[in-house]
Amino acid sequence: MDINHRGDKTSEKAKNYALYLLSCRPRTRKEIKDKITQKGFSLDIVETVINFLTEYNLINDETYARQWVDHRCRVKPTGRKRLFIEMLQKGISEDIIDNILFEISQEDEFNMALAIAEKKYRNHSTPQGMQKIKGFLYRRGFSTDTIGEVCAFLKGLNLDSESKNLYNINGRN
Repeated sequence: MDINHRGDKTSEKAKNYALYLLSCRPRTRKEIKDKITQKGFSLDIVETVINFLTEYNLINDETYARQWVDHRCRVKPTGRKRLFIEMLQKGISEDIIDNILFEISQEDEFNMALAIAEKKYRNHSTPQGMQKIKGFLYRRGFSTDTIGEVCAFLKGLNLDSESKNLYNINGRN
């Protein structure tokens, strides 16, 4: 597809701007469209550029969403709810989001929540500590079921460590 089908420099400038944006970081179709529109390019030029980028697979919302979720799970673990909202804001369709989030198992989500809860709150045995954990995990987008499981698990760890400490205090091994 020749982006300069009209032979004007405006289409070339819009394409170069889009390529510049993509050289900085991957972007969604909506992000590119919004940025080019903000620069003052007409809607037909914007659509031409978007079609060009799509044809050459320079923008692909599904690929972007997979990379986004993978990155978020590794760098800043986040629950499905928050990932869903973030991807919607980036203009990714609900169908793509649902398919990608379906691939995150309950166990994976639990392990992410547990890891950040343990890291964030070392002393989670107090009721205030548990409330902080619950609030933090909720703000990170974890489901109430996952939060409940994490808190129950952490309470179980505390009971085990307390009983071991009492056992050791009494002089038994």
